[in-house]
Amino acid sequence: MIGRALPLALASAVTTLLVAGAVAIETASAAGLGGPGVGIIGVLVGLVAALVAAVVVGLAVTSGRLSRNATVALVAYGTLGVVFLAVAALKYVNVPGADETFTMPVQVVVSVACAVAAAALVARSGRPDAAAT
Repeated sequence: MIGRALPLALASAVTTLLVAGAVAIETASAAGLGGPGVGIIGVLVGLVAALVAAVVVGLAVTSGRLSRNATVALVAYGTLGVVFLAVAALKYVNVPGADETFTMPVQVVVSVACAVAAAALVARSGRPDAAAT
């Protein structure tokens, strides 16, 4: 169970960190809280939410009570954030052509496409513990 719980928990934490951090930053900005403190607030909110998500997902997976659909959804959710972060890392380290190729809309589409593909692969697998690999 640990072999399946740890990757799902970490991937879900990454996605939750990105989503919760972005929502916190946008909410704080809309409320008129400008400046560098907004980013710090977003990171802290994202980290707390990611920690909670990792614990909840880890406990849910290790308990063995997740349905097949819930496992497929977790795989898709985790893949979305990990791929988004991987593409952002390509842009950050200045891989030639990455900045021009992966604009924000393209980065989102690639992340969603990979999440759908990963979910489809897990859903098509005949094994009940398909997310273990």
